[in-house]
Amino acid sequence: MALGPNLRRKAGPPGPGTGAAASGRQQAAELVLIPQDLRTADPSFFAELSGGTMGLAGATAALDGRSPFRLEPPSPQWQAALLGFGWLSDLRAANSDDADALARQAVDDWLTHEHAPGAPDWAVAIAARRLIAWLCNAAMLTQSATPAAYDRFVLGCQGHIRRLAAGHDDKAGGSDLTARIAVLLGCLCLSGQDKLLPKALAGLKAELARQILPSGGHISRNPGVTVDLLLDLLPLKQCFMAQVRKPPEWLLDAMQRMAAMLRHMQLGDRGLARFNGMAVSEVDRLATVLSYHAGTAPLPEMVAPSGYVRLSRRATIVIADGGKLPPQPFADDAHAGTLAFEMSAGGWPLIVNAGAPGPAAQAWRRQARGTAAHSAVLVNDTASSHLENGVLTGPALVEGRLVEAGDGAAEFQGLHDGYLGRYGMLHARVLRLAAQGDKLSGIDRIFQGAKGPSGRMRSDLAYSIHFHIHPQARARYGEEPGMALITLPGGEIWTFNAYGSKLSLEDSLFFASFTGPTRTVQLVLRGHVLADTQIAWALERGAPPPKPRLA
Repeated sequence: MALGPNLRRKAGPPGPGTGAAASGRQQAAELVLIPQDLRTADPSFFAELSGGTMGLAGATAALDGRSPFRLEPPSPQWQAALLGFGWLSDLRAANSDDADALARQAVDDWLTHEHAPGAPDWAVAIAARRLIAWLCNAAMLTQSATPAAYDRFVLGCQGHIRRLAAGHDDKAGGSDLTARIAVLLGCLCLSGQDKLLPKALAGLKAELARQILPSGGHISRNPGVTVDLLLDLLPLKQCFMAQVRKPPEWLLDAMQRMAAMLRHMQLGDRGLARFNGMAVSEVDRLATVLSYHAGTAPLPEMVAPSGYVRLSRRATIVIADGGKLPPQPFADDAHAGTLAFEMSAGGWPLIVNAGAPGPAAQAWRRQARGTAAHSAVLVNDTASSHLENGVLTGPALVEGRLVEAGDGAAEFQGLHDGYLGRYGMLHARVLRLAAQGDKLSGIDRIFQGAKGPSGRMRSDLAYSIHFHIHPQARARYGEEPGMALITLPGGEIWTFNAYGSKLSLEDSLFFASFTGPTRTVQLVLRGHVLADTQIAWALERGAPPPKPRLA
């Protein structure tokens, strides 16, 4: 954590951005701490660079001997990853002098290059990630560096601290919290920042209060955001301790609540449920942040944190979304999955949402955000939330709660009015998980609301109820109408029964996969909507007995 004496040198004051213009002016400044980098690194990245290509965020650019900062970026995501410098950790993981030298050259190249004030380099999210990456890799970046290069590096860090600390942007969304973390981390890792420290502490405290809900969930309602934040907050906490400073109680409290929320959102495979922008669940990263909170228990089942309700009985887990869409500017990745659910049996996901696509599959992003990509209900093939120009407008009324039944079962009860304005209909859902975890019963009710567009019932409405099957599971029709059998990888079979609806097996895509969109199947129930329509269905562990054959 602390730097050795051979890495401590004097540096000048910060320049306007890169710090290059201020070299030669002297003011006491030292790197005194190096935060621990908790993110998983890829040591093969250096071999790729040595081969002349640079793959980031699902896209690859041919370098042809040129600096990556002077290339036409193959995608906006690639450019953001490049300018964020997170790949420095991959170079460090190569454990090679050549890789270290390449990292120092890349940072110095950026520092000595002119950057226009409105350039992508200075977007809040990118600049904050860059400062954190530089600090976490400072040992590699300063070891054996020339005095001039060392000065440029420290000046560049100081310039980032002051630039990020200068303003608060209510429209920056979650990136403003990352910026507050980066500023405070910089104040602790560089000497001479004492005057900025009180403001940095106040800024982070205020932003945590704004973005972390009392339950511990992030205001975006994306579970993956919470993981990323803890990967930054944990090194920050360690920096306080390395300076023999007690971390603020408000920081420790927020982190404890966030860890509890993550445990609340875990399914049986230890991954996170796929709601509101949650993409691939990187279990190793999740395990890392939770290992620092080993004593943190999941939130009580009777609590519905961030609108998510957890039903857990024996080895079966169900997580349902009974909350409203997040507010702007935190809804950029929100999905129209109101009252959707996911289910795991033992260590295997069974019923899932499609999840968010990775950077290389952004063409599927709009489809992934729709209600049809969730294990949810559609009326007239219409999403429960309206998506226009990338902005999702959700139901005004959403209710979701957990009820403990007298027989030991757990029950989710939810309601939303996403179809009221268009069709005059409300949707209510009840999910009941038996005490032994061997049966999930569901009732979806579509009924006329008190206020409809015309006050009269339409006769041309149809419904569809979607149950997306995880790609590792296999589904086939059963012997009876309305029956399907789902076989998990371990061989366990679950029987699905629909009561009074037409059941079909249809194609589906699972977006939250390391390999990109993956083909799978979904069970779909279809029918017509009456004034008060109730559709019952059930998932039960075990295969039904075979039908007796006539002699």
